[in-house]
Amino acid sequence: MVMERQKLRPRGSAARKQEEWSAPSVSTENESRKRGILESLEMDNFQADPHAEFTWHKSIPHKLSTGFNVQAPSSRIPPRKICFICGNTSRYTCPKCGIQHCSLECNELHKDTRSKWSYLQ
Repeated sequence: MVMERQKLRPRGSAARKQEEWSAPSVSTENESRKRGILESLEMDNFQADPHAEFTWHKSIPHKLSTGFNVQAPSSRIPPRKICFICGNTSRYTCPKCGIQHCSLECNELHKDTRSKWSYLQ
């Protein structure tokens, strides 16, 4: 009697990895379908503004200043220093990394959480 070798299926997490690897990728199909739908919606919703080149009156300038192109002059006083940890006004600055803090509690919290590679250069 000759023993035939059976192809054994991997056990444990190796079997799950193999099943995941061989499963069809449904998420990529869904993503591509969503992307196509969004692109078609953007093409359908794109409309040119009919009043963009329309001048209401000769004395009114064509391009009025809006909130996006108005600029305020720079301030005469320096900007406020704000604590990076809690948001209060800060009085102190970390000598190693330059982060501003307001109290000893914020300083201790900063020392615990800062990266040892974040130094001023």
